[in-house]
Amino acid sequence: MSSESKVEVVRLGPVNHLDGSDHLSITLVHGGYPCIVRTGAFAEGDRVAYVPVDMLVPTDQPAFVFLVDKARSDGFYRTKAMRLRGTFSMGLIVPTPDGAAVGDDVTEALGCFKWEPAVATGTDNERDPGHMPVYTDVEGFRRWQHEPGVLVPGEEWVVTEKIHGANARFCWRDGRLWVGSRTNIKREDPTSIWWQAARHHNIAEKLAGKDDIVVYGEVYGQVQDLRYGVPSGCRFVAFDVFHRPRGVFLGPLESDWSAIFDIPTVTQLGVIRPADMAPADLWALAEGPSLRPGANHIREGIVIRPRQERWHPKLGRVILKLVGEGYLTRKERH
Repeated sequence: MSSESKVEVVRLGPVNHLDGSDHLSITLVHGGYPCIVRTGAFAEGDRVAYVPVDMLVPTDQPAFVFLVDKARSDGFYRTKAMRLRGTFSMGLIVPTPDGAAVGDDVTEALGCFKWEPAVATGTDNERDPGHMPVYTDVEGFRRWQHEPGVLVPGEEWVVTEKIHGANARFCWRDGRLWVGSRTNIKREDPTSIWWQAARHHNIAEKLAGKDDIVVYGEVYGQVQDLRYGVPSGCRFVAFDVFHRPRGVFLGPLESDWSAIFDIPTVTQLGVIRPADMAPADLWALAEGPSLRPGANHIREGIVIRPRQERWHPKLGRVILKLVGEGYLTRKERH
């Protein structure tokens, strides 16, 4: 489970007054998530629970009762990123449950769970034959940027645009195409967004006989609120390829996937050395318009990973995402 999908107990760093406000202060959780709090409510060194963006919290519980007037009809409030007095803030800080220690996952203890967008999938699942591993949990750059050994001076990382859609995976095995969402294998169905994308790009034909590989990517279009100029149906872009016999992901520049498979791939924004960059320069890459052909809206953010695949003892596979502030606040009322 991604660290951005759970409520974790943390030790607060410095808490500073917010410019222009007598009643609000700001702190950085994990050194990367700005969080605005009421002045005097928390202090540096406090042990608190950090609730990230897009968690559903029960407003009938003491920790969240202050949100009861903003709750949905089911009594839950969805945490959001927002700008207060022009300052960006992500998620909530609340008191910890009794007995909780720093590092504990208190999602269940606080009655919270991850919000997931409603996607009209139009398909049933079938038995998983085990041909396609579930894709990597892509962790947040904000959480891991300061962890020793994650960013290495001089190391080159590839930057690609993060696409707003539904995770997908495809492989050819036993004489047929297998199609999956992130966690399920999808039975063939003309209303399935995954099978619509597979048919649109002739993925069965392009992967036929290539039993050694699994292609991962994003189905987009008529899926979520960013449509990338797709008027109907769904499209697919690949962002990773897994080589089954070797048990490894092919590096982002190891092969030209588009030439090998003739399947669209995510847009590359360049090669960077994040350990040597000013934070503002890296943050800027997550902002701006989408670069997908036909798109007329903001990009969701970026995904970055080392040019050479590697693993980290705490993070696991080294691949990170950075979601843009513009994307996270795109629905704010002005």
